[in-house]
Amino acid sequence: SFGPVDQYVCQADAFRSAIRSSQPAPTPLLDAIANMSTIDAVFASAASDAWHPVEH
Repeated sequence: SFGPVDQYVCQADAFRSAIRSSQPAPTPLLDAIANMSTIDAVFASAASDAWHPVEH
């Protein structure tokens, strides 16, 4: 078991480390876009009470 972890802090730390070491971000921008597409579809589905496709 482990204690609580603030995932946003972990993400910011990983991003900062990538910038400081001139390395690519640990997760590509396309992953973030795909995640937002999924979240948008979830909200649209909840608002309309119908299935919505996830656009990628």
